[in-house]
Amino acid sequence: MDTKIINSEIIQILLEYIMLNITEKKQLFTFIYDVFCSKLLQMANSKEKRALLLLQIGYLYENGDGFRKDYSQANKYYSLSIKEGNSEAYTNLGDLYRKGYGVMVDFKEAKKYYDKGLILNSSSAAVALGDLYYNGYGVEKNYEKAK
Repeated sequence: MDTKIINSEIIQILLEYIMLNITEKKQLFTFIYDVFCSKLLQMANSKEKRALLLLQIGYLYENGDGFRKDYSQANKYYSLSIKEGNSEAYTNLGDLYRKGYGVMVDFKEAKKYYDKGLILNSSSAAVALGDLYYNGYGVEKNYEKAK
């Protein structure tokens, strides 16, 4: 294959990209990212791998790893991970409520998710729940329960 043809095609794509406005660039990246995540999920060959991948995609959306933060997408993927059986996703979802990321700050809702994670032996849920009790966020301060 002629590398000059390939290089000229790449240059043409880059020039077209440069001409896009910022909104169009964000839409393009969102589309590419969503397609990439969809393909990854199709490749997951077990329920556990799918649950972990959904958790990781949620984390990427929550933290903006890649290119953008989108808390509603993080919430969606954490919820899907929970449905696939991932106990750690309860903590991540609870954290969205504790921090007010994409939702109103709601310590009681956060506690609800931490409690569910704790029932499933999530160590991160235990730590997060302890933090609520230690600081009195949405619960009465209780240093014994915080341990």
